[in-house]
Amino acid sequence: MGPRRRACGPALAGILAHRHGWLTAIPARTGYVWLAGGVAGSLLLFAAGGTGAFWYGTGGLTVQAALWAVYETFLCTALCLGLLTLFRERLNHEGPVLGSLAGSAFTVYIVHLPIVVAFQFALSPLDPAPLTAWVLVTAAAIALSFPLAGRLRRLPGFRAVL
Repeated sequence: MGPRRRACGPALAGILAHRHGWLTAIPARTGYVWLAGGVAGSLLLFAAGGTGAFWYGTGGLTVQAALWAVYETFLCTALCLGLLTLFRERLNHEGPVLGSLAGSAFTVYIVHLPIVVAFQFALSPLDPAPLTAWVLVTAAAIALSFPLAGRLRRLPGFRAVL
């Protein structure tokens, strides 16, 4: 047998969390408290200008940078736990449309990148505001990626893989 491979930390944590049901064991009330904290933290971040520069200054080994690291870690953890709870408790269902889209999700994951890049490249001469560009590219990529994925999944060679 070859050398033993060690699972990296996050992958191992994910495997253990699944095997022991850690994320499903989080009470809904606790998850919603985390979600509220994450939303409040996000609102605070946007009120401060949308970047961490308000807190971490120029970076380096400073108290500001350490506070930013703690804040960012809290925000990510709160949003992850809160959103997992929200989707588990309130949005854990699918109708025929979502079921069809879910079946194409992996294919969309594969084909969306060139579509996004093409739309961004096409928009670049217009120099739109970042939010406008994001909305336009997102809408166009979704509108094109899912139908393309559906067609690719029907092709004989792709059907077995996608």
